[in-house]
Amino acid sequence: MYSLALDRENDTGRWIGRLREMGQQADADAVEGDLSFVQGQYANTEQLFAGLRKSTDPYWATLSYSLQACFLAERGRYKDAIRALQDGIEADRSAGRIAIESDRLIFLGYLFYKKGDAALCHDACNRALDCDRSLQRAMQAGTLLARTGFETEAQQVLDGIVKSGAKKYRPIGEVVTHRLRGEILF
Repeated sequence: MYSLALDRENDTGRWIGRLREMGQQADADAVEGDLSFVQGQYANTEQLFAGLRKSTDPYWATLSYSLQACFLAERGRYKDAIRALQDGIEADRSAGRIAIESDRLIFLGYLFYKKGDAALCHDACNRALDCDRSLQRAMQAGTLLARTGFETEAQQVLDGIVKSGAKKYRPIGEVVTHRLRGEILF
């Protein structure tokens, strides 16, 4: 992945080959999907990310929904990205992956925010908070709530963070508190 970030696509191609030699097909497919995206080979990217869903590796099988949604959103295909996330949320719920479900709900809320649908963003954020109120997820959901005009609810999320003893988790607790407070004020 660092090879891609450093614009060294040849190194990435060798790394993909090495992963395949080691029998790490899903890892290789994920990196190849990223490389294909950078190279503008979007059909290949879509095929590789969708194919990860069939992986025997549960990590890649569950991550495939988010990878596919990110790809689709980057291509402006928000409706398809939302569908991929909803499929992933359903799979997470049935498998009991609550934290991942919460992450996908926040991502879903973000897509609704980008589309200008405050009500659906609100719903996704509250569902995410019902799953997990960790500092990171509470900050993300609270931020989206504040940005879509639900400042009172964002303030309730902030109050919950403060009551939970966020100061115990310095400096992260303070960063989360200040960032969300700033979002509410703007």
